[in-house]
Amino acid sequence: MWQDGMLPLLALLLFAAAPVAMADGSRLDLQGKTLKVATLLEVPFSFKQGDNSSSIRGFYIDILDLLAEELNFKYNLYVVPDNKYGAQLPNGTWNGLIREVIDGVCDNAHV
Repeated sequence: MWQDGMLPLLALLLFAAAPVAMADGSRLDLQGKTLKVATLLEVPFSFKQGDNSSSIRGFYIDILDLLAEELNFKYNLYVVPDNKYGAQLPNGTWNGLIREVIDGVCDNAHV
């Protein structure tokens, strides 16, 4: 499944590795703000490592670390409770990462 999304992943990797400049030439700086970042567990992108269940590693986390360094922010990472990307339910509401974004629970959904 993830091979179908290879181009967006490569674009994200290139974005993460490139300096982020504004139109006036200044660099984007989030001034050390701490963001709440939601993710879900899907090897190799994000997964729990070792006995410490709060230690999440993977490709997306590596990119998030690069972005945090480049854009000067910190983050608190958490796994969405249902570990789903998100789908619209029969009653019109959403679940998963989409729900976290709609409800304003997270600043960023990292998938």
